[in-house]
Amino acid sequence: MTNSFEEILKYIPEYNKNIYEINYIPSFEKDKILYEFNNNKFEYEMTKCYHTEFQKIAKCNPTKPAIIFQEKTISYKELDEMSNSLAYSLRDDGVKRNDIIPIITERSFYFVVGTLAIMKAGAAYLPIDPEFPKDRIEYMIEESNSNIILTYIKNDDNNKKIKDLNLYSKNIKEYKLSKHNYNENTESLENINESSDLCYVMFTSGTTGKPKGTLITHNNLVNYCLYAQKINGKTDMYGEDMDCTLSFSKFTFDMSIADLFYPLLRNSKVVLCDDDEYNDPELVGSLISKYNVKFICCVPSRFKKYISIKSFLDNITYLKYILFGGEKLDIDLITLLKNNTNIKIFNGYGPSETIAMCSAKEVSDSPNNIGKPLCNYMVYILDKYLNPVPIGVEGEIYIGGAGVGKGYLHRNELTNQKFIDYPLYIHPTSSLMSSKKIYSTGDLGKWNENGEIIYLGREDFQVKINGQRVELSEIENTIKEMEHVKDSIIIENLNKETNMKNLISYYICDNNKDVSKTEIKEYLNNRLPKYMIPTYYVKIQEIPITANGKLDKKLLPKPSLSDFIEGDEYLPPETTTEKLLCSIYSKHFKINENKIGRMNDFYDLGGDSISAIRIINEVKQKCKTKITIKDIQKYSKIFLLANYIDNKNTLNNHDDDDNKENKNIYSNEEIKNNNYTEFPMAKIIGEFFPYDFLKLLFDNYNSVLFFKLNFDVDVEKLENAFNKMLKRHNILSTLFIPKEIEGMKQLYGKVNENASIKIEHYTVENYKSFIRPYDISKDVLIRVGLIDNLILMISMNHLITDGYSSNILMKELFTIYNDNSLGELPIQYGDFSVYYNKLVATRDFTEEIDYFKNIFGEEYSFDVLPKKLNVKRSDNNNRENKFNAKELELDNSTYNLVNKITRKYNLSKAAYFLTIYSLVISIFTNKKNIATNFIDSNRKMMNTEKIMGILVKQIPIMVKIENIKLLDSIINCMDRVYHIIGFDIPAYKVDKEIKTPQYAPIFKFDPYLKNENMNMYDIIEQKDIYKILNRYDLIKEDFKNPDDGQNADYIFSVRETNNSYIVRFSYNIALFEEDLIDNILKTFNNIVKNELLLESNIDNIIKEYSLQIKNNNTINNSNEIDDEETYYNEKENNTK
Repeated sequence: MTNSFEEILKYIPEYNKNIYEINYIPSFEKDKILYEFNNNKFEYEMTKCYHTEFQKIAKCNPTKPAIIFQEKTISYKELDEMSNSLAYSLRDDGVKRNDIIPIITERSFYFVVGTLAIMKAGAAYLPIDPEFPKDRIEYMIEESNSNIILTYIKNDDNNKKIKDLNLYSKNIKEYKLSKHNYNENTESLENINESSDLCYVMFTSGTTGKPKGTLITHNNLVNYCLYAQKINGKTDMYGEDMDCTLSFSKFTFDMSIADLFYPLLRNSKVVLCDDDEYNDPELVGSLISKYNVKFICCVPSRFKKYISIKSFLDNITYLKYILFGGEKLDIDLITLLKNNTNIKIFNGYGPSETIAMCSAKEVSDSPNNIGKPLCNYMVYILDKYLNPVPIGVEGEIYIGGAGVGKGYLHRNELTNQKFIDYPLYIHPTSSLMSSKKIYSTGDLGKWNENGEIIYLGREDFQVKINGQRVELSEIENTIKEMEHVKDSIIIENLNKETNMKNLISYYICDNNKDVSKTEIKEYLNNRLPKYMIPTYYVKIQEIPITANGKLDKKLLPKPSLSDFIEGDEYLPPETTTEKLLCSIYSKHFKINENKIGRMNDFYDLGGDSISAIRIINEVKQKCKTKITIKDIQKYSKIFLLANYIDNKNTLNNHDDDDNKENKNIYSNEEIKNNNYTEFPMAKIIGEFFPYDFLKLLFDNYNSVLFFKLNFDVDVEKLENAFNKMLKRHNILSTLFIPKEIEGMKQLYGKVNENASIKIEHYTVENYKSFIRPYDISKDVLIRVGLIDNLILMISMNHLITDGYSSNILMKELFTIYNDNSLGELPIQYGDFSVYYNKLVATRDFTEEIDYFKNIFGEEYSFDVLPKKLNVKRSDNNNRENKFNAKELELDNSTYNLVNKITRKYNLSKAAYFLTIYSLVISIFTNKKNIATNFIDSNRKMMNTEKIMGILVKQIPIMVKIENIKLLDSIINCMDRVYHIIGFDIPAYKVDKEIKTPQYAPIFKFDPYLKNENMNMYDIIEQKDIYKILNRYDLIKEDFKNPDDGQNADYIFSVRETNNSYIVRFSYNIALFEEDLIDNILKTFNNIVKNELLLESNIDNIIKEYSLQIKNNNTINNSNEIDDEETYYNEKENNTK
């Protein structure tokens, strides 16, 4: 600033000029930003054409592979001769110099042959995607003024689309590339082109409602391929070992220049993905490893989705170089790649008008640094008067040099607006300036001191969707073409839950006229590519503007669930596959499952190629069948895709067990049975703990269950049944021994094949000796005892069981006892443990962690429930945690009501009770974000619902108490619950990120698991033993609560039985008053029983029940309730 101040003082005589005309940048700095920052140059003869340079490569390396496609290898010589042969035919058909020839092909080597042939014939190629709408294809062909188009299309729908163009009636010849005889006329043609001739035309989104064609010359392309990616034309950005490139960019996307035409001129082989491969991360990964691919180009968002697929992540270690472009680079992606690979990462920048890329940088940390200008490119950052701005000052990015194209096809006015003459002070003297223009990008940036460009965003309404440039005005103008549409606004939107970009259409209709959302969607589908189709459609009365007359986005209504196109009238899914697809779509699009029916369309829900990748992978895992993006495009409605999958006859026949629905929704890839006799403990609780610490902990960490038997037990038969269970579930006969791993003794399971159970016998006087510690390294970790042959006691160490496992034990135990058979277990706990640990070690959990960070991004606390007067948490740090439990049984009428509600609205019972629990806590604390730990049985992986062992996870969740209907709040909570239990991330990784305290309260819902043997016993508590045996004289109040020693402040659980719900509130007696717990349970009961509250707003419910509580002198509901002391202040006042 000081230098600029001094510079201005030199021009006092010019102070009568306009401010922008007065120079304020010192000459040394001006020279630096204009010339020194643009000194990456290399002089060469500007007489080169792409196809002639390719021929030189082919003659020097005739046998070297040029293209590999579907395992077919085409050498440089073959590719050269095939394109020669086709070029002769094109010239015979009248193709002349600088003609523009459309080429419409699916992914195939025919595209490469065709484009080279077009150039050799003297013309420029125009790539058109056969998936484009018919109207767009027709418009682009008309713009080319060509009498011939080249095609290679196998898809029936796309072939019909081309046939419907009626090309013959327009005197346009369709030349099918697969029909040509490539063995004729293979000799070289005479070159008729100059380097300034057109090489290709690539259409991008335009502002007028129609796409615009960018005109690129041979010199532009030759400079990019031979010199641009070298320092001063000599030292390569990449290494000499970059000898194999994967081409998986769309041919209509300028990134295809980087991964197809560029490597061919550097004598590299190109592995060309077909239509099935290019958007399948598993297939892409296998191609990378199979052909030892060294270099790929990709849009960051696409690559980030790919690496969530394990097989792709495993295979990218073969890569040496990745060039990212098309959109802003993600710092998390950079970190992930740097931590897991040795790949050199480059961040590229450049619009289509200047051929793919004009600056690049090997990435270190900042994703906004787009590097220095490439060789023979010049970059200028100017103000609105076209004056250069100082280092560090924001301005618009302009591009000059050998990469600047000729402008736009048939758009002279726009060309003159965007391609402007060099300002006089720049003086481009280099002979390399094939264009004497600089291109106005509309992008904002600034220089840093090193001559690197920091990208700052856009100054207009152009956006990028999955790397594809979208002019919002093109969509707006297309909508405004419709009859009765008066105006239209398109807004880019980022879905924070899915992290996916989409578009929102706001539109205004003529007076007394109406245009439906579906009509607009259908109109756009016939005119625009799918990536340009908005996801939401919102009808408005007027466009809000600011005082300055600009669009005021803040006043536009946010779209709701009703604003996305639901397709036809909602019809619920009917078949198993339809239900599975609805569940998958619900998860991926963050839309409640009961809002998605069999008639919903993938694209109407906001689907794109990125989301399709993840859905394809999940369908493959759950349906055991492979589908492609083409399949999703062709069968975009759920019922059509489900029917297609069913017809492939590869959908597994799921068994009819009690957890079938949960299994279908969340099952993952199949875990293999490896018959491990030794295995590590699954890293569910923590990653690494020393063995001695865990042994001390688990020796005393046991679960004791009590049952009253309702039959005359055959002890020998029961003992035999238990021993069969030991053989059936290896985990029951497992010891836990130390094993040296990476210098630390760690806990390892070892199956004791000689283990057996002997039933112990007790009386009511001495049974307590049954409850004792284990030595986890020596003892069988399950004990069985009988009191008077009436009370069954089962003690199990928590290393071998969780709540879900206990249900399996009882169900299978009495099945065996009753002489009924059980099918073989497909896996054992050791199989799960090895699989899960490998998953945790290799899986990138960035997406899951980001989700938790997002939901816990607002102010919250796990410590909200009012404590006893004058009690602080610090007072309890060194005190043994003693618990008391209060229980409430919801009667049969309430049980029936809950079941009716959850069935009617398709609600999860866990989410139903969790929401009401959170609402009650909110009533008693005046807090709106209720955080708690949620207990997940973690049985979503295939076959894990059949095995015993510790799989349970304790996952933090936050329920937001908003002023919406209670029913909507339950639905929102259900979405969140389904989301978190669908994750494989271990709880300790989540706790580490959001810093979950040890005292965090726990919520759990135990569903009723149908067991035909349950009439043989009743579940009881320890204190019930004395009542059953009529020994009231022995009853004492010192029974150990099973939750004693827990770190959690309290545990709120709901257990479903066959005809009721048992609500249990177990709490730390040192922290909470008994009457508080009683009132919480009472309020919970009242809300659960009141069906009418489902349609009530949350704030009204809080107000009503807070008033009831206040009237009962229990709690004050004034707006001053800000802390836990208020409850007890009010209580104390009432006492006085």
